[in-house]
Amino acid sequence: MSKVIKILVVLVIVLLLIIVLGNYFLQQQLKQVGGVDFSEIISQIEGLSSEQILKSQAEKESSKKFISPDKKLKIEYSLRWIETPSESLERIVPNEQIQKYNLTNLLLAQRFEISGEFAQLIIDQAFFDIQKSFEQIIDEMQKANLEQGWNMEVIESKTENNEIIFEARYEKSKSHSVYSKEKIIFLEPEENNKKAYLISFITLNKDWLKFKEEANKIFESVEISQ
Repeated sequence: MSKVIKILVVLVIVLLLIIVLGNYFLQQQLKQVGGVDFSEIISQIEGLSSEQILKSQAEKESSKKFISPDKKLKIEYSLRWIETPSESLERIVPNEQIQKYNLTNLLLAQRFEISGEFAQLIIDQAFFDIQKSFEQIIDEMQKANLEQGWNMEVIESKTENNEIIFEARYEKSKSHSVYSKEKIIFLEPEENNKKAYLISFITLNKDWLKFKEEANKIFESVEISQ
């Protein structure tokens, strides 16, 4: 085996170790946020092959488009995101919330950096009481988090017409701080309920600056057709 090939093999092994160790430490850090149980999501991450992760790292900045089943939501994100199965929503989110909001997960994707940073992109569909305002929904989210031991601090928010976009920090005693950028979009009311899309970009607080530009780009790509 030539010296060059040996060096390449060593580099690949080191890269895989970084990914595996980074994944392990992430599993220890992320437990619950926003009333969501991350144990199921983490088990899905564990199922990702090294080939999938290495391929995502090699992807260029070209993008792909997600289109919701009803064709009303479109959003673009990099090919470096790895989509993971999301059929088992009842094991990710408390059943009470699924029933209360008729919650359906549309997309769950993971984003890895070789240096160990990690982010998630989650798109859900939900139905809210037609009388509920954005402020009431945020208040309910904060209370639900508090019941799980998480303090949800809204850093900034902006409401425009039928949507709200906000950034929040989630903190829990003896746990790592989590940062998110989230968007809730209401569609036209259907009888006594209004359909909504919930878009969440989640990462550890320490990694937010690493992903901030990409998160903003993803949210700017959101298209809605009524």
